[in-house]
Amino acid sequence: MRILMSVVSMVLFLNLINAQSNALDNQADQLLQAVSAKYKQYKTAELSINLSIDLPEVEEDQTIMVKAWFKGDKFKVDLGDQIFVSDNITMWNFFKEYNEVQISDYVAEEVLFTPSMLFDVYSEDYIYRVKEEYKNAGGEQIKVIELTPVNKDMDFFKIDLSVNQSKNTIVSSKIYERSGMRYTYEINTFTPNVALDDSFFIFQVDEYDGIQVTDTRF
Repeated sequence: MRILMSVVSMVLFLNLINAQSNALDNQADQLLQAVSAKYKQYKTAELSINLSIDLPEVEEDQTIMVKAWFKGDKFKVDLGDQIFVSDNITMWNFFKEYNEVQISDYVAEEVLFTPSMLFDVYSEDYIYRVKEEYKNAGGEQIKVIELTPVNKDMDFFKIDLSVNQSKNTIVSSKIYERSGMRYTYEINTFTPNVALDDSFFIFQVDEYDGIQVTDTRF
């Protein structure tokens, strides 16, 4: 569940920023407003992401290929060996190796994420500034915007968000946890407004022979 929360927390920053109150410079403010306006146009999305996890006590980073889909308050995240699905009423956590699914009520306050956050405004929660800039292999200008949470009780203390200035798209995001862990996300593909039926966000238990079901719903 920790990795899922890390994955979806990255997605929250696809819609950053509308207000200017916490900007340290106008350049960061204007760029994030443009990024926010672009992503808010989308009703659904399909993403593929490279997630690298840097653990202080481990020499080699862990890399995970992630796929994610969102539609309103519904979402599905595929971590390869584990799938999370929610229709905003129920949460299914499927472990492929064990052919086991855990079913629980979806409670936004406990999961700390609702996919509708993708298009909400969170600027008041961060202080942000342009940290650095560089050109990618294609010669496009990339600006790295540093976001510092106003709430100092958060598990992370900083986010570096890399944005393609000409396209107003997010390239990558690096989250710095107080524990010393670092999560780096590189967005491989982002396909907006894909056709996704509501049934896509319901885990079909009867499609898996011999599946073990643990249902903790009240």
